[in-house]
Amino acid sequence: MKKSKGGHPRFHVILQEMAALHDKKNSDYSKGLSQGPLGNFIRVSEIKKLYPGFDWDSPFGTAIDYMLKQFDAMMILRATKRDSLTGEPVASRLRDIEIYTVIAEIIEGEERAQVQTTRAKVRKMPESIATPKKHKRRRTHSKRYSL
Repeated sequence: MKKSKGGHPRFHVILQEMAALHDKKNSDYSKGLSQGPLGNFIRVSEIKKLYPGFDWDSPFGTAIDYMLKQFDAMMILRATKRDSLTGEPVASRLRDIEIYTVIAEIIEGEERAQVQTTRAKVRKMPESIATPKKHKRRRTHSKRYSL
């Protein structure tokens, strides 16, 4: 191990471990197709463009985004007929997709329940609160003072 000029001695060891993990994961996501090392980001972003009205910033959208990442990894492994270098074969990626799908279902159900609860609360409100009346503006007269 090279002696560092400063900083924690394990810092560069951790960076080397990160580089090795990156290489393995990137191999799972990018090999075999023409998009290169950023292929998974390109493919998933192209899928997302197909749904311009979809709320990708929501918790539901985030769960679907994560699911698409796993879907892309599974498809690359199947399309290239390769084994995963990270130890996450097609079956493992399919399970990840299933998990994110269940998480999305839970989020969707909670969002739906929250909307229904809010609607029920609005229906139970007294008419004066549920639909506020417009008030007439009162005129105010200002006094002018001169010196």
